[in-house]
Amino acid sequence: DRATKGDHQGVVAFVSEVPVQDLDEVIAKAYEAGRTPLLLALDGVTDVRNIGAISRSAECFGADALIVPMAGSARLGPDAIKSSAGALMRLPVCRVGNLVKALERARGHGLHIAACTEKGPHALDAGNLGQPLVLVLGSEGEGVSAPILRMADELLRIPMQGRLGSLNVSVAAGIALYAVSRSRSDAGSSGG
Repeated sequence: DRATKGDHQGVVAFVSEVPVQDLDEVIAKAYEAGRTPLLLALDGVTDVRNIGAISRSAECFGADALIVPMAGSARLGPDAIKSSAGALMRLPVCRVGNLVKALERARGHGLHIAACTEKGPHALDAGNLGQPLVLVLGSEGEGVSAPILRMADELLRIPMQGRLGSLNVSVAAGIALYAVSRSRSDAGSSGG
């Protein structure tokens, strides 16, 4: 009664307001289009404004998809769409039941799994960013979860000079996506 503020006839439906696409199909389409796939996976990001801002950056930097777990993530409803400036309606979104299994599937398609974490031994710009890639970002409180840190091919950190030691996850996403974009454009201009 509270949700509808009217006559609901006892029926409840769960509707995804953001179109959801299949992970395997998104990767296949990127390869078929001649692109080097770039996907962004969110591990435990629960703030809709962060997901909106991340998706906006992902769309602007040409990511092929956003991978978002069904559990432990923010709802991809009107608030997320609004904060994404509409990017969530343009950027393919893959909702997955198990993020580790989804990353293993992506790896099976030849994608490199790079987790962004302050615990990373390598600076972001030293990473293997030019290859088919899934960048994994974690929640601000917990970061990337231990199972994903263990299975990642590479752990990367964003070098910082200040004393706080952490960035907002949407800011970190923008920096990481810029690093990938720059790495790929530098490789393209020097590689012919």
